[in-house]
Amino acid sequence: MITELKTMTAGAFNAITVPPGTPELLVIVPPSTNALAMTLKGVTGDTGILLAPGDPSVVSLATTITSIGLTIGAGSDFTVELVWL
Repeated sequence: MITELKTMTAGAFNAITVPPGTPELLVIVPPSTNALAMTLKGVTGDTGILLAPGDPSVVSLATTITSIGLTIGAGSDFTVELVWL
């Protein structure tokens, strides 16, 4: 298990590198008070999947994934906890 804290830039695509060791699951834990839209994406132009803004999300990953992105709505930057399992 690897746990990281990443600051998300509001109003932008935030690239996230998958750590080595081919994790199978990612738990994205935003602040419970977050109200900004968070969209999980594969690449910048991807439509993506809208996540619950203040609730943890669990994503199952293919072993070939090397990076993902979170696009955050306009507002203030905030930190998410990423738990790789």
